[in-house]
Amino acid sequence: IVQRAGVCNVADRLRDEIPSMISYRDSMIDSPYPRELASGISGNVPAVYGTTDLRAAFRRWKMAINEDTAGRAFYGELPEFDHNERVGWFDSNPHAPELRVVVLKGRTGSDLLDFIVDNMVDILRCEGRPVLTVEMDGNDPLFKASCAAILGEMVSSALRMRGGVL
Repeated sequence: IVQRAGVCNVADRLRDEIPSMISYRDSMIDSPYPRELASGISGNVPAVYGTTDLRAAFRRWKMAINEDTAGRAFYGELPEFDHNERVGWFDSNPHAPELRVVVLKGRTGSDLLDFIVDNMVDILRCEGRPVLTVEMDGNDPLFKASCAAILGEMVSSALRMRGGVL
């Protein structure tokens, strides 16, 4: 619909990227990486964040985790997530030790945005908050977001086999 309306050539781009996405999916099937990520959030409450170009992916992570594990997961956009939420996480926060921040990230094309996200992750870690950083390679936002969503499905599946999240 979007392409036929003349907005952009997203359908053609998606068709062109399908072989690369299949290759990515296949490489993750035998990889321990999805299981390692699941291990890092298993038995906890994940909050999955990313930049605008990965919005569909971090929302899919949250939805897949909630659907597959009947767990509680949250998501939000960086650097725009709620100021009070961020301040609460910068504290030692003994009332929410089960929170696990997952940050989907990759080069955004904005040095300032990359700097902000990297510093936020560093500050959270310095304050003792566990943060899992998921690096998504590639320059094309469509490809990165699609691969990140595929990875989220695999992490969710691995969580289901581990017994889920809180």
